[in-house]
Amino acid sequence: MTSVLARLGQWEARTAIQTVWRPKKRKREDWVCRQCHARGLQRREYSDDTVRTTVGDYLFPPSDRESGSGSEKLKISQEWHGRRRGFPQVTHRDTLSAESNGSRFARSSLNGPGRVDEDEWRTRDTANVDPSAVHESAQNVLWEGFEQQADVEDEGLAELDDSRQVHVGRVEYATEDRERDEALLNIDYVATLPQALDRHEPDLTARCLYAAAKADDLEYIRNLAEAVFSEILNILEPGNFLDRLASANIELSEATRKLIGVAPMQRVAHEYSQLVTEVVAMRRSGCVRLTLADYTVLLRGARDLGNWRLAEALWKKMHHDLCVPSTECYNHYMSCKIFNRLHSGRDRLRVIPFNMLARKAANPGAVYQGYRIGRGGLKDQVMTIFRDMLKTGAVADETSFRTVIMAAAREGELPTVKSVLRKVWSIDVDALLAGHPEAEIAPKQFSQDSPLVPTEKLLFTIAHAFAINNDIPTALRLVDFVARYYDLTISQETWAQLFEWTFVLAVPRTGVKAATDGSRTGKLPLQSVMSLWNTMTGAPYFIDPTMGMYNLLIKNLFYRDMSFAMVEKMKEGYHRGQEHRKTALTLQKALQAAIERSKHGHPDEQSLEQLRRDWEYAEIIRKRNQFWLKRWLRLLLGSLRTTSTLPSADQMTQRDIPLLLSSWRHLAPRTIRYNTATGKVEFDIRSQADIDQNNVGGLRHMAMKEELSRRAPRYVGDTWARSWRSTSSTPASIDQGKPLVHAGAHGNPPAGKVAKPSAEQSDMDPDAMQELKNAMRAAMDSR
Repeated sequence: MTSVLARLGQWEARTAIQTVWRPKKRKREDWVCRQCHARGLQRREYSDDTVRTTVGDYLFPPSDRESGSGSEKLKISQEWHGRRRGFPQVTHRDTLSAESNGSRFARSSLNGPGRVDEDEWRTRDTANVDPSAVHESAQNVLWEGFEQQADVEDEGLAELDDSRQVHVGRVEYATEDRERDEALLNIDYVATLPQALDRHEPDLTARCLYAAAKADDLEYIRNLAEAVFSEILNILEPGNFLDRLASANIELSEATRKLIGVAPMQRVAHEYSQLVTEVVAMRRSGCVRLTLADYTVLLRGARDLGNWRLAEALWKKMHHDLCVPSTECYNHYMSCKIFNRLHSGRDRLRVIPFNMLARKAANPGAVYQGYRIGRGGLKDQVMTIFRDMLKTGAVADETSFRTVIMAAAREGELPTVKSVLRKVWSIDVDALLAGHPEAEIAPKQFSQDSPLVPTEKLLFTIAHAFAINNDIPTALRLVDFVARYYDLTISQETWAQLFEWTFVLAVPRTGVKAATDGSRTGKLPLQSVMSLWNTMTGAPYFIDPTMGMYNLLIKNLFYRDMSFAMVEKMKEGYHRGQEHRKTALTLQKALQAAIERSKHGHPDEQSLEQLRRDWEYAEIIRKRNQFWLKRWLRLLLGSLRTTSTLPSADQMTQRDIPLLLSSWRHLAPRTIRYNTATGKVEFDIRSQADIDQNNVGGLRHMAMKEELSRRAPRYVGDTWARSWRSTSSTPASIDQGKPLVHAGAHGNPPAGKVAKPSAEQSDMDPDAMQELKNAMRAAMDSR
């Protein structure tokens, strides 16, 4: 069908939908067209749908984090986690251009225009083709981007100006909104590629491919042996080194991520999707077909990236190359639909009436589009692929049925989930809940070579399926039952899924919205979180809790006003955080030593690339832990704002709290306030000099990180774990002799701002001022 853009005319339509996101300090953000933006005018026609909520999710599969991770509001009232109950939290996002996103996707995706001799591919050598013409598929993508701009944003597509393109060889590629260091491509790619493959270095492997393209030597890539190219794809597989970064991001809210200075995971996933797409385009530029093994790896990578569009393009190309999909290919393809937009962090998975009603809408919002229900919904699409798999003669295995269970659970169809469990593994959920003897309802046994042998992943799927449907008791009983009969170990990931959803269902929910939207469905007592904690950390499981589990537990104890238990768990979490801090310091020293040895021509067995990746991950964990520790301390002080009548309260407020504050002084707000049995305590625990000294240390650390990143550079993803926080206003403030931070009543400075000191504050010590200047200049120079 002829697109609307073609009928309207390309220039007029493109001008009409070129919009710029302009977040400012106002109640509602505005959409401004580019022409009006250039003239300083405003348009408000697009502002009605701009306020949306921000939620978290959980990796493989994502889950709703309704607990929020907002600000430091400490009272359990209508003000909860920094926003009023029932009201969305306004999130200022980066500028996104639907037009540039659509055109970039059309240029760089596997479905873009093609070569003359292969209709689906186009190169700069194509004759009789106007390179400026917008392809039909590009127009469709462009118009869809105009109709659902939020959907384009949620795909993780960052803004890209059409004018910023790099022509590599004969293939045209679009760059990201960060500059890659082209000097890293000045290498002997023929000699370096075998070394990169032997050492399993993804970035060096990518550099070799890009260097060949830059040298207009795509023939080298086309002539690589099939086994060599398959090894390249295996090394570049995102699951090999993006999983840890994704797991760290998934526990962070958007505000926390910005404070820590970590790139958005959806941006990382999109950038890596571009890498995969470009590598495949280099190989196929000479009509070289990929093998079935190649497509299997690529589909698995699309699943890990949460990129359904990439998976769909790969699926079409696989049939074009006459490859017959295997069961593994079908499983990855179905999983791509389940985990689409995995890293957006905005999908609402919980099955409650409010969410289900939104998913039934003709044009659901961004947080619901990935999980449409009913006809054409998630389950329908997965079942269509599943039936096609059976028609081709492929044998369904455990992964296939787990994917079907996941799709049914996302739509709230627990009868379908129970039916699959009963028909495939003879697990009768209803009989188990009815109290039938376990000997009569024992599951089916399988030989070890059977494709239906249950694994630990089945336990995770069961936990997730019933948890998102607000049935934690059934999830716990069923997971324990299946684990015992099949002699399976309940993994930490499964316990984390059960614990997170137990916390979600135990959160106090008040107000009119909670009474009408179904969020009280499956409500659990507040003490359920501690009960599950004792179960999984005790015999026979002995699970080692993660910092994320400690974070949820301490927030639950805050809701219960259990300050004594909070202190105990905070100390345990503090020791865990100190272990992570030591690990980060050890990896930092290892990277520094390896850089020095490499500088003198003595390379390590472990590559600089791997050392930097390990150190960056440890540094993210350290900074995340520090943020959580500060939050815990503020929650503890908030729980002490009401006077306790317990006999041990005096001992706690007079001895335990002062001792804790003494050891946590560097994490405490500037002003401490809490109540005792005889009055109120209020004092400043840190002076302005302490704050200035802490700022100096922070800037030194930032300068050191930038220097290490500069000396061990990456071509792809060099800025993923580097500071994304704006520091443009800070140097001027330092030169004017102002303190870097002016703490408020709670010791929380406004993000990205420098306040003038009050009349009571003394000026910074000259030596400290000079040291602060030097540290900041070093950080800015390295950037």
